[in-house]
Amino acid sequence: MATSSTFSTDNQYIKYRIVVTESNVSIPNNTSTINVKVDAWRTNTGYTTSGTGTCYCTIAGTKYSQSISASQEIKHNSHTVLFNRTINNFPHNADGSRSIYVQAKINHSRFDSSYHGFTVNLAKIPRSASITGAINFTDEGIPQITFSNPAGEAVESLRAGISLSDSVENLIVAFRNVSPLAESYSFDLTAQERDALRASMPNANTRSIFYILETVIGGATYYSQQEAQLSIVNGNPVASGITYEDVNSATKAITLNDQLIIQNKSSVKFSFSSITAQKFAQLALISIKINSVVRNYSISGSSVIDQNCSFGEIDSASNQTAEITITDSRGNSQNYSVNVSMLEWHIPSAIVKASRVSNFYTQTIIMADADYSSLDGKNTISITWEYKERTASSYTSGGSLVDAQPITFNLDNEKAWDVRFNIADLIDSRVYNVVVEIGIPIVFFDKNKRSMGINKFPSRSSSLEIKGDAFHDGDIVFDDSGTSMRGIRGILRGSDQIRLAGGASASDDGFLELATAGDGNEPIKIRQYSGDFQNIEHEIELMDAYGHTNLNYLFVQDIVASGDIVSSGMPVVHSYRESAQGAGFWEIGGQKRFVFEETVVLGSLVTINANTWYTFKTLPEGSADRKIVDIVAFSSSSGGYTVWKCVAGQYLTSTRALGIYNARSSAISVDTITYRWFVPPTE
Repeated sequence: MATSSTFSTDNQYIKYRIVVTESNVSIPNNTSTINVKVDAWRTNTGYTTSGTGTCYCTIAGTKYSQSISASQEIKHNSHTVLFNRTINNFPHNADGSRSIYVQAKINHSRFDSSYHGFTVNLAKIPRSASITGAINFTDEGIPQITFSNPAGEAVESLRAGISLSDSVENLIVAFRNVSPLAESYSFDLTAQERDALRASMPNANTRSIFYILETVIGGATYYSQQEAQLSIVNGNPVASGITYEDVNSATKAITLNDQLIIQNKSSVKFSFSSITAQKFAQLALISIKINSVVRNYSISGSSVIDQNCSFGEIDSASNQTAEITITDSRGNSQNYSVNVSMLEWHIPSAIVKASRVSNFYTQTIIMADADYSSLDGKNTISITWEYKERTASSYTSGGSLVDAQPITFNLDNEKAWDVRFNIADLIDSRVYNVVVEIGIPIVFFDKNKRSMGINKFPSRSSSLEIKGDAFHDGDIVFDDSGTSMRGIRGILRGSDQIRLAGGASASDDGFLELATAGDGNEPIKIRQYSGDFQNIEHEIELMDAYGHTNLNYLFVQDIVASGDIVSSGMPVVHSYRESAQGAGFWEIGGQKRFVFEETVVLGSLVTINANTWYTFKTLPEGSADRKIVDIVAFSSSSGGYTVWKCVAGQYLTSTRALGIYNARSSAISVDTITYRWFVPPTE
């Protein structure tokens, strides 16, 4: 029942209201019965109002009226009914709801009112069932919902199904009838329906589905949806017939068993009779792990037959377990293990020996002590050796050796030798190289020669022979040899010889000799070096190939004497340092001579190679009687040089060519040459 508020009339003591009552609700017809009443009353006591008139009432847009008689007296709180109308089979909206607006006014002989009204919400008549609960389920489980069906048996149809979305367009489990009086429903899925659900999720283990409850009532269809989760269980891939074998023909020929795997040499292959993905998944990966090494192999399809996986070599000396994992497109995996029988193997090695007896005899001990893998008793070892002189390019075979058994072989102890060992088993080999040095003792006494050798065998009789440097912490003293020469001598590059010796022709007539021997033209030089005999700083060629003495300017700076310097040839003494004084009188041969001087400027540096003449001036006719005192050549870039081959004082030749000769061992560069001469008196 719904009652309006109190409405006023033009009589302040008379009020009225509207009362709406609903009954006879028909769920099948989606209708109800409504009754509308209008009653009035006085708010004060002691008075009664009566008369005639009309009460007007509009219900849901339909106008109604009812006459008022004089017998309908209005008193204090009398709630006298002035309008009463019942409407049967009043229709509701399609969803069972209905709201109406009701208004009323009173035209009375004693008072009047305007229209006043209010909205009335009628009862909502149940039209469809709704899902109140839904469970998550697995592909092997039973889907179930709980629901409410307020229409009960009034529904024309009640069905439940499962969709991949919240729409019936993606229905994957067909609708099936549900009792309208029940509160829950469990789906009895067919095998085909379960497979359809599984096939809808090939790459995942879970997905969303939607329960849908369909209600048909009053010719209208209604749907209620509820989301839930579907999960795949027991969907790991399955493999059968897993085996391994050695596919390396060389190693199988040794073991005679493809189940024995030789470390780092056998090539291992794994085989699978079949691999099958489950519940509409696809195969994705085979993973094989052995001794921390993992190899992956991609596969596809829902199943494979006779799948082979080449793993390759296995680095392990002990038996291993292959850990195999099969993975499908959903990420589901199944683990398997296979025991692999291993045989330890390493490349053969050896302790080798090639050494002379007592470290210097010709007899040489040759031996190799090998270390190799047994391979279950099926491996063998082979040892061969060869030798050559160190300077030779090819080896000579020495034959085979028995493991760990030495032999004696003659290798000339005056030569160094290379000895090469080859240590081979049935799989691989290793080479060792040994150098047998020249068999030279540190000290050797030759009784037959009555000689002693240090770091060599003596080759002469009655001698002490040393190979290498000899350092003495004292003097080397020669006994009195009488008139015989005694000293230090040596051979240079074949036939040339040197000697630093002493001798005496008579008592108190001894002398020191610095000599060369050979062709009679071997120079004798005195030099000063800087560093460890690296750079020549000063040099005197005491005697060249022609018996002359050369003082090279770069090397000999001054000749200082406290007495006379006497020449048995041209008696002249002069130093280039006096050249700045110009020409003048010199004492030559005991007589004063007027000496002329001229400087030739070449203009640029001229290179004069070692042991080469350079003509720098041709004198005019009439100059052939000149005698040259000296020639000085200068280089502005590296100092001055005095070099000549022409003996000072020699007459010019008839060609009048004036030149210098570079007697140094390397080229020089000069740009200025000064020469001096005098004209001897006529006889």
